[in-house]
Amino acid sequence: MQALSSPPFIVIEGIDGSGKSTQADRLAEALGAYLTCEPTHGPVGQLIREGLKTGAEWATRDVMSRLFAADRHVHQAELDVFLSTRPVVSDRYLPSSMAYQAVEEWEIRSVFWINNEGRKVRVPDLTLFIDVPPTLAFERIRSRGRTLEKFENEEYLTDVRERYLYTLDWLGWEYRVVDGVGSESEVAARVLDEVRRICPVEG
Repeated sequence: MQALSSPPFIVIEGIDGSGKSTQADRLAEALGAYLTCEPTHGPVGQLIREGLKTGAEWATRDVMSRLFAADRHVHQAELDVFLSTRPVVSDRYLPSSMAYQAVEEWEIRSVFWINNEGRKVRVPDLTLFIDVPPTLAFERIRSRGRTLEKFENEEYLTDVRERYLYTLDWLGWEYRVVDGVGSESEVAARVLDEVRRICPVEG
């Protein structure tokens, strides 16, 4: 295990519909941590969200990859400030870009290097991948009753899950796969069990 920063930086990852955002929120509350997310809610992050929602012609894979990298560099400065006082939990981080913005193995590595041009991204103390079957994830997405984004379909989610697992191995970061099937409380308990391995958690 890598040396633990103090306070710790923990990332929650997972395919859409995995429940990762719920678990990130619950973990941040349990740790008394700052909760951040990617894309951020800054100007670049808002542009990314618009591109994902509308499927605009300008939102090509290459453009979105560069925008995510730019947004992440802004996020790095925020992390420096947050981690000076409290733990940080991030809902998505670099592995999301590598899993969602690439298809071939060389593209996954290319996304990594784009994000590490200039200032290198901070390595989390722990990354937790909330793992659910893509069929279940897609059922959850459809149940939200909103218009689906262009990549929200079961086949794509299956491919992304495979790329996630490849990415997490390739990065060499400290990570755990957490079973995301079950109630929110059951999954939250599993998440806390993993976090307790690296830092004290009350309760």
